[in-house]
Amino acid sequence: MKISSHFSPERNLEHETFIDMPVRVPVSRWLEKQFGQPWHPLDNPEGRWTMAWAGRNGNFTDLTNFDKYQVYFADQQDLCTFKLAFP
Repeated sequence: MKISSHFSPERNLEHETFIDMPVRVPVSRWLEKQFGQPWHPLDNPEGRWTMAWAGRNGNFTDLTNFDKYQVYFADQQDLCTFKLAFP
């Protein structure tokens, strides 16, 4: 996912994986310890990761991943580190 905003320079968070909704809070805490604060266009445009609900498409017609979150990483190494910790 290429995240861009008119508030900040473009940030490429191209490496992604899905997690189950019930683990999003402990995963988020672990990610902050490992990689620092998440990417945010105003508060942290240099962040190396971010998380977003993956539960819908644009018009809510596909709810396949309703109970999932997507975690995006700046590089493959961060994604691999994450997958080793949360297989």
